[in-house]
Amino acid sequence: MQVMSEHDKNLFIEQHNDGYVILRGGVEKPLGVEPTQDAAIEKARKLEPDAAIHVERVRNVEGGVQNSFIQYTGMIANAIHTKWKFIVEFEDEETGAIAGTLGEAPDRDECEVLIEEEMEYQRLRGYIRVTAEAVELCEQCEGEGSIPVEDGIVSICDACGGRIGILSSFKRGRGAEMISTQLHLRAAS
Repeated sequence: MQVMSEHDKNLFIEQHNDGYVILRGGVEKPLGVEPTQDAAIEKARKLEPDAAIHVERVRNVEGGVQNSFIQYTGMIANAIHTKWKFIVEFEDEETGAIAGTLGEAPDRDECEVLIEEEMEYQRLRGYIRVTAEAVELCEQCEGEGSIPVEDGIVSICDACGGRIGILSSFKRGRGAEMISTQLHLRAAS
């Protein structure tokens, strides 16, 4: 009897030319193809009731959504339109003064380019200890989970279902490689 690894217990739903394929971690051949994402999720549950089901996020959507997976927790996993905010901090070697630049970008790729350009610009100006941090947030509520409606009344953000906080982040600086921490998206109840 062959024992499955934890990776093999994951099922993935991916968009494909023929609909939505169900894949098992570590196996190339699809377990099935369904016409809709919901049908693929339902079939995956029937095939492996105890498996973690990961649903591919929407591709190439204006607003910064990139290819990646959302862990499915029993609810429909909708892609969240996101944006990136960043800060580049730098220190003046002579005075020790610390300053910074704030910015934002519609997607991670553009954010990385803007950060690299700003870091290089500050290094050329003679600043030392140039570091950067970027966070991905819901485009509509910016990670607050709610949106002001009127006079102190707030409404749960429709775009992210009220999710509070960052979706993912990365840091750069002091010659270190980019460190990326992907946080799990949680479906709102």
